[in-house]
Amino acid sequence: MKKTTLTLLILSVVFVLLFYFALWLEGFAAVSLLLFTTVIGLVLLVLVLKSLFSEKNFLGAGLGVLALYIVVFSPIETIIESLKSPLVSTGYCEHTMSSASLYLRKNHSFEYINGGFLSNDIYEGTYIRKGDTV
Repeated sequence: MKKTTLTLLILSVVFVLLFYFALWLEGFAAVSLLLFTTVIGLVLLVLVLKSLFSEKNFLGAGLGVLALYIVVFSPIETIIESLKSPLVSTGYCEHTMSSASLYLRKNHSFEYINGGFLSNDIYEGTYIRKGDTV
């Protein structure tokens, strides 16, 4: 295995793991980790372009492109959302430092997301609809 391929493999794994770890964290640590992850992503992009065009290392470039695809286009979240019950109704309210979202699903489950500044609380449960009242 070429040195560049090994470097791209390690950098790709670290990039994806740090991104999802930063999403799991809350507060200043998450913001700092996301900034650091952005720097790693830019380094990864430069190494992918270098390995693709100057070294013709398609395996290493493919690993880097896969990691960038996972973070940028988030197929994992798309798959998880497609496995859930379809949405019946949604609501969203955004303020300067916080936001709130409500998702009502067809199987009578709900998700309430209370997103304050640097935190994200998710509440799940079931609901009953009677007339125009939930």
